[in-house]
Amino acid sequence: MAHLCIHVLGPMEVILDGQAIAHFETEKTRALLAYLAVEADRPHHRDALAEMLWPERPAGAASANLRHTLATLRRAIGDAPDTIAAGHQAEPPFLLATRQTIQFNAASHAWVDVSAFHALLHTTRPTAPPPMQSLEEAVRLCRGAFLEDVSVTDCAELEEWLLLTRERLRRLALDALYQLSRCHEQLGQWNRALQHAWQQVALEPWDERAQRLFEQ
Repeated sequence: MAHLCIHVLGPMEVILDGQAIAHFETEKTRALLAYLAVEADRPHHRDALAEMLWPERPAGAASANLRHTLATLRRAIGDAPDTIAAGHQAEPPFLLATRQTIQFNAASHAWVDVSAFHALLHTTRPTAPPPMQSLEEAVRLCRGAFLEDVSVTDCAELEEWLLLTRERLRRLALDALYQLSRCHEQLGQWNRALQHAWQQVALEPWDERAQRLFEQ
């Protein structure tokens, strides 16, 4: 039974059965895995994925590239039949692929840090703030900017997705750090409050909420 861990909150890191996958065939192979893992709530049409990753290629060539990239990705993460001999075949599979769509299988033995991050920020009622322990665990998952080492400059749609998702997650991290700073401040735990305030400043140097804490 294969187990996959995917870290995208910072440099991308993929770990299969405790061993880091050091090589993917291309940058677009990594980008495809990251996109599917983060956008796992729905199946993605192959035509749309091919257009996103190879916008300058004719439709037929782009689809062929996607098929090849998907095949190499599945081998890399132990999701293809020829990985049985290595003892890493995933069951259930990490990727659900039909002739029309591809989707990351959220029911597989896979853990994705951004999914855990969102879950920790929504552990109580939508109108209530998460408990401090959940906030602490959430911010510990943030090792840097979202997919900070992934860049596919010839794919405008993918680059836009990267930038928008990066900013949205940065804002969530800033809010979590602010809540933690305020909680520790109210408890008189000034060192912890300042530690989280410094983390806010590292993410956003002009964050007025963190600056106000330093002025107290």
